[in-house]
Amino acid sequence: MILYCILFSLGYAGIETIYRQLNSGEITTPGQTLITFIWTPVIIYHFSYFGTGYGIILFPINVWLCEIIFGNILYYFWNYRLWYYDDTLSYLNGTISILFFPHWFALGIMINITIYWFDYILNNR
Repeated sequence: MILYCILFSLGYAGIETIYRQLNSGEITTPGQTLITFIWTPVIIYHFSYFGTGYGIILFPINVWLCEIIFGNILYYFWNYRLWYYDDTLSYLNGTISILFFPHWFALGIMINITIYWFDYILNNR
């Protein structure tokens, strides 16, 4: 599981950095990378519990749950934000945005493919 956590957190950091570079010239934060590292077991369990189809469809809810939990913990205990959504469809103190549904849906597809690819490589050496 630790291998998945490392690979997923580094993979997400790469995707997030590319996205931010294209939109604002920034990079991802170590905090977001750490949160992905911590949340990876939930992601893995999500797909094993719901399967491929429902897992992909419900994946945005998984991400929003992560953003709600960690975003509010950081804000309420340390008055610190790693992200803040400020659009017409942002909710829960700016920790989630419904406008990001397509992004999280696409990420769910990529993660689902990656999980099966890793399992194939690790089990067929």
